[in-house]
Amino acid sequence: MKLVFHKEIYKKVVVEQIANSRKWLWISTANIKDLYVTKGNQMVPILELLADLVARKVAIRLIFAREPGPVFKAELSKYL
Repeated sequence: MKLVFHKEIYKKVVVEQIANSRKWLWISTANIKDLYVTKGNQMVPILELLADLVARKVAIRLIFAREPGPVFKAELSKYL
């Protein structure tokens, strides 16, 4: 086990874990936000990355403590 901070979190979690998920992905967080991530040469909503996984038949579960804010809800509605 290793404690990671800042950019290393992004690299370890987003780049390595989320993008390379094959069967399932669970994300647990205190609150979920409209996060943008690198995809190729552009920044896209993390929901686009998750939508790519769903298209590859990866089961996704988002677990969060607070109701998402209006920006995240609006972005989410584009993918439902």
